[in-house]
Amino acid sequence: MLSNKARWISKQNGIGTASQDLVDLELLTDELLIARGVKLSEKTAFLNPDFGDLEAPEKMLGLTPAVHRVKKAMADGEKIVVYGDYDVDGMTSISILVRAFREMDYPVVYYIPDRHDEGYGLNAEAIKALIDDGANVIITVDCGITSTVEADICRANDVDLIITDHHEPHAVLPGAFAILNPKQPGCIYGYKHLAGAGIALRVAEALLEERFEAVKTELLELAAFGTVADVAPLLGENRIIVHHGLSTMSDTVQVGLRALIEATEMTGKKITAGHIGFILAPKLNAAGRISDAMLGVRLLTTLDPLEAADISKQLVEMNEQRQAIEREIVEAALEQVELKRDPSNVEQPLPPFLVVSGEGWHGGVIGIVASRIVERYHRPVIVFGVENGIAKGSGRSIEGFNLFEALQSVGELFSKFGGHEQAAGMTLEAVALPELEAKLNLYAGLRLTSEDFKPLYRVEATLGKEAIRFELTELLKKLEPFGIGNPKPLFRVNNLMTEKVMTIGRVKTYLKVVASDGLRNFDLVNFRNSEIFEPLKTKMRFDALVTVEENEFRGVKSIQFDTRDIRIHEPLMFFEAEDVQAFNQLKAETIIHKAYRFQKVPVRTRNEQMGSDLLDKKVSVGTDRVQEGHCFFAYSLQGWLSYCHRWLDEMAGRSSGAGELHLCPLTEPEGGICLDPEGYALKSEASGLVPNRDQLKRLYLAIRSGEALETPKTLPTILALRILESAGLIRKTGQETYQICEVSGKVDLTASPLFSALMSWVK
Repeated sequence: MLSNKARWISKQNGIGTASQDLVDLELLTDELLIARGVKLSEKTAFLNPDFGDLEAPEKMLGLTPAVHRVKKAMADGEKIVVYGDYDVDGMTSISILVRAFREMDYPVVYYIPDRHDEGYGLNAEAIKALIDDGANVIITVDCGITSTVEADICRANDVDLIITDHHEPHAVLPGAFAILNPKQPGCIYGYKHLAGAGIALRVAEALLEERFEAVKTELLELAAFGTVADVAPLLGENRIIVHHGLSTMSDTVQVGLRALIEATEMTGKKITAGHIGFILAPKLNAAGRISDAMLGVRLLTTLDPLEAADISKQLVEMNEQRQAIEREIVEAALEQVELKRDPSNVEQPLPPFLVVSGEGWHGGVIGIVASRIVERYHRPVIVFGVENGIAKGSGRSIEGFNLFEALQSVGELFSKFGGHEQAAGMTLEAVALPELEAKLNLYAGLRLTSEDFKPLYRVEATLGKEAIRFELTELLKKLEPFGIGNPKPLFRVNNLMTEKVMTIGRVKTYLKVVASDGLRNFDLVNFRNSEIFEPLKTKMRFDALVTVEENEFRGVKSIQFDTRDIRIHEPLMFFEAEDVQAFNQLKAETIIHKAYRFQKVPVRTRNEQMGSDLLDKKVSVGTDRVQEGHCFFAYSLQGWLSYCHRWLDEMAGRSSGAGELHLCPLTEPEGGICLDPEGYALKSEASGLVPNRDQLKRLYLAIRSGEALETPKTLPTILALRILESAGLIRKTGQETYQICEVSGKVDLTASPLFSALMSWVK
């Protein structure tokens, strides 16, 4: 394969391995569930999420006293304030409680701090103002777990603070009346990953009691929206909440949510988690980023269709404004990153932790900018906006690097910080930024290696041709909703051939590839990074990492590959014997082994350019047939082997060194050798051709049951028959017929020279 920066990691799921071609969809389902930590005994519950499977809300530490206090406040006519965060999780959490209190016919006040002037979480000035305004009970949603100072202010003024939050607690908890956070010490609530909206839902359920059923659908829609927008893991209770919320969202009766769906041209479509994350939530988030997050709560709680339509229109315009600001800051931030590049450091020219900052950078978009930089450089990043000497930052991390712990190691530099493993926010004096950057790079440098800076793709399975059908897309729908913890399955599809590369989009800004697997054509797209297709040319062979999508165009359904990454096959090159000798004399590679007695010798070079630079006059390209007197490119092992004579006999026992593979000739009646000193390129393809023990067992049982076998045309079937035959399990009785051999005891497949040779080679 041509060199690739990304890492493709095959998951080991306990049933098979991702390096084996899977065609059995039931087996594939089990593989996918095990990869998500779901036991097969839990399969039915996972595929059929039931709201009744949620734990009793009373198990959450702090909930019972909190509910009693709120009901007492309602009975006594006290003023209740709901204080929330300015992101979508915060907006939906506030809206859930506002709707719950509306159902109980009790008025409450809600408050969201200004992102730019007040920052994240509780702040002392806002709390004092609310107390002066007569607040008796303050309920936080999606914030407050680190607000010790503000809790002390409440207690000193006889105001009861009830904190509901899902962020990581610090060692010292605030002195609040009650704290609801499954992550806090002593909480026996089993599921620890609810979003703020999920916790608000459980509070509303406990408050409403039997009246919860009347608003259950609406509150689940809001909780699902907030959970997805906050990128919470979609497993366990989150999966149940999001599943039920999405099931009704397309036909929601909520005035504000329906107006937002209409304004984003999603009417009539089945709303998915992807639609929330990439289309709907960014518009709602724009209120908190550009203007006032209170606007978002107004939308989600209004009963007036005209007001909802007007707010939705404003949000769409704000999001367009946000995108323009984002583009400007991304460009400036990338320039800063490139200035940090050290040309003398070939291995790691960039520091392990990237810190960039800009005067006046909009605090509402720096989190998105951080995500864009992580996507590009695959390093932990913090982006700061600086104003009046104060730097407010937003950080994003990579898999395997705990950002929250990194910030804790330099916590003395911050006036405020909070977050979790993959994302965090912080505030400090701008003069401390150089010290922060130096310390974070020292911290990261001790924990990250060069491998960590390569994008990591976890391959769920390698799909055989027979598995790529509409039954697969139906299976995948059962696994929805997809998100963190339950990602859309990423599959490897091997040995595709490029048929066409074209530009698409309104202004032709994206590349699309049409490729064949030998049975049919598929469209391959990537709307975030279609540059991955640029190296592809017609008739090139490549492997792809894809999610399998069902696409419909003009009433015709097709299977489409949303492509994350590709690996182009290096061509096999064939040169005249005298050229091989000259090439060897240059000591570019040791490639001669009993070669000079043949007129034409097949040789595999390390890459195409290496051979072409020396022998460009000798090279011609073809994939259909060998032309006498010319060199030949075979873009796949299968394509090459189709020209080889007696290759099965030659493959077994003819390896003269690690990673070398000898194959029989193309045009000569005997001899002919190809060496692959590196071993990695052909191994990648061969691993998909070598039958595993399960496939051998199935074939053996099929023969024993008397099933008629068609003439074996595929290499895996031919190999499987030869392995079983060499192991003494079957014998050939005719040109196309086999018979079971009587054996005593258990047969060791490793006793088969062919099986041993193949398995040792593809390891």
